[in-house]
Amino acid sequence: MTIPCKCVLGSLLLLASGCGKKEDAGPPTRRVQIRITATDLTGLGAAHYFDRRRLNGRLEPQQQALATNNTSRVIDDLRMEIGEAAQVVLVFKEVTAASSVRPGPAAQYTAEILVDGAVQERAVLDRSTPLNANGNFFAVAEAEIK
Repeated sequence: MTIPCKCVLGSLLLLASGCGKKEDAGPPTRRVQIRITATDLTGLGAAHYFDRRRLNGRLEPQQQALATNNTSRVIDDLRMEIGEAAQVVLVFKEVTAASSVRPGPAAQYTAEILVDGAVQERAVLDRSTPLNANGNFFAVAEAEIK
C-alpha cells in the first residue's frame, strides 16, 4: 500500500503547526515601584505601609518601615496584574491631636506609585496636612493598575 505524497506532507504540516506554540503567558502585568522621599522628619515617628490589593479584594501587606531621614529610594519593585491596586500610607506616629509634636517647616514625606516607570499616584505628608477627625496625621496614595 502506498501513501500519497500529499497525505504525508499534510500530516507533517499538522504536526509541525503544534510545535513551538507559546504557553499562555497569563494575565497582563505592569511593573510597579514605590518611591519614598523623606526630608527633615526627625522626631515625627515617620513610617510607611505599602499594601497590594489583589483582584479578589484581599489586601496583602508588602512592606512596613520607619522612614530614613533625608533620603529618596525605591522600596519595592514587583509585577502586578491589571485590576490590582497598590496603596501606600504615610504616617507621622508622634503627631496626634493629643501631642505637641508638629512637623517643622522643611518636613516632607512623599510616596509615589510608579507604573511602568511613570508616576500614577502621589501622596505628600507635610506641615500643611491636617489632622484627620480621629486626631491622626497621615496621607494615602492608591493606584489601580491599568
